[in-house]
Amino acid sequence: DKGDLTTISELRLLSGTLPALKFYMTDKGKEGNWYYDADDITSLDNTGTVVVTSDGKRIKRVIGAAVIAEWFGAKYDGVTDDTLALQKAISFALKNKYTFKFKDNSKTIVSNYLHDDVNIGNDISIDFGMNCKIEVADSAANFSALFLINQDIKYNFFTKGNVEIDLK
Repeated sequence: DKGDLTTISELRLLSGTLPALKFYMTDKGKEGNWYYDADDITSLDNTGTVVVTSDGKRIKRVIGAAVIAEWFGAKYDGVTDDTLALQKAISFALKNKYTFKFKDNSKTIVSNYLHDDVNIGNDISIDFGMNCKIEVADSAANFSALFLINQDIKYNFFTKGNVEIDLK
């Protein structure tokens, strides 16, 4: 059961009695199952995994094996700087011990370091998917710097296809 079909904008406008306890997000790149968490009154709206209604109810994403940056706003179009969305997704994955997955056949632009900004030191697996191209701007001038490799964190990098890192 997918629940009520909706968008993030529609969820944020809800107040009072919810029309359902389960929802299916239809926004492109953010599709997936969501549910109302009556016990949570503090989680912040991050667009990717938590949406807060106009009266403060928390609607949460049902997460499978991996966290995807599109949930947090990554475009993967080779034009948009996806750094902020990637950072939000990686931070969530680190904090909650999920794999972070780049979209298959994607092209992304990164202009700054991606790192453990939650400073919790969990290990992380990063799945580059298939045929992923990452264009790196000057401020993140090499692969180690791109992911700001921390000796206290175990990084597991893996892919099913070609990964191209283009250092500008």
